[in-house]
Amino acid sequence: MNKNILNVCLKNYKEFLKEDRENEEYGFKERKERISFYQAYTKEKILSMDRDELIKYIGKLWAAIVYGNKAYLVDKMIDTNGGLEKLTKMLAEFIFGSTSIKNRWDYFIKHANMFGPSYLSELLSYYYPNEYVIANKQVL
Repeated sequence: MNKNILNVCLKNYKEFLKEDRENEEYGFKERKERISFYQAYTKEKILSMDRDELIKYIGKLWAAIVYGNKAYLVDKMIDTNGGLEKLTKMLAEFIFGSTSIKNRWDYFIKHANMFGPSYLSELLSYYYPNEYVIANKQVL
């Protein structure tokens, strides 16, 4: 990797962000709204979610946009992950757990069904926007 080119690109991107932060074309407003939406979900709120709330929570993710029927998607997530209580417990632990993010990520990828890097990185980017970015399998 050419670090000089990377540093120039990062500098240009930071300048772009300063200038166009509020430009609707780039989706910053939508991203801010999503960050607010997800950050309203505390560990306790995730643990107490019912099916309808989980549909709302998962359905708002860009990673889930390809599913027209969000209820079907969430029902499959619940069924393949041992039920609603187990799934919400895994989600809460993934987002708010005390072990390293590497350990939480590896555990979730290994034990949860129907959640890939896009879902996980998107959730992390909303809860911790200054620490994590959205990624998908093609870039990992």
